[in-house]
Amino acid sequence: MPYLPLGMRYVFKIASSEDALALVAEITQRSQPGDHLIAAFDRRHRLQFVLPVDVRNQPLARFVELICQIAKPGEALLLCTNRTGEVPADRPTDETEWESMAASCRKAKVILLDWWIAWDRFAFSIAEHATTPPGWHWWGFEVVIPAAAAGKSIPVGAFNPRSN
Repeated sequence: MPYLPLGMRYVFKIASSEDALALVAEITQRSQPGDHLIAAFDRRHRLQFVLPVDVRNQPLARFVELICQIAKPGEALLLCTNRTGEVPADRPTDETEWESMAASCRKAKVILLDWWIAWDRFAFSIAEHATTPPGWHWWGFEVVIPAAAAGKSIPVGAFNPRSN
């Protein structure tokens, strides 16, 4: 399933937390339940690709490790998992997998921006309360849950400029 039209390369650039949430919303709306997606960015924060990966035989961390082997230092990854139809909560292995992916990225000097779990129109960050925080600060901003939604899941559709 194509996630980016050919003409979208270099068109989408993340410059703020609103841009990041808009991208999570767009990816979520285009994905199917059970999809795991890896968005890759160059050093100028421009979206390079969104890669769907099949985690039935390999954990998500293995795909991140492989991408880190070909990525250049300073490039970045953003992960999205669609758990629509499942219990909308983190799993016991999520934080361990996040830490494993963060270690692979650190070793390769690749920025691991975040890992969003989405279901329906909502999403939350696995990295928000993990030992290794999300990597947004490397880009000069934080992706912050609005005060009205603090401690809750974010209705990602609300941050999608196309849906407002």
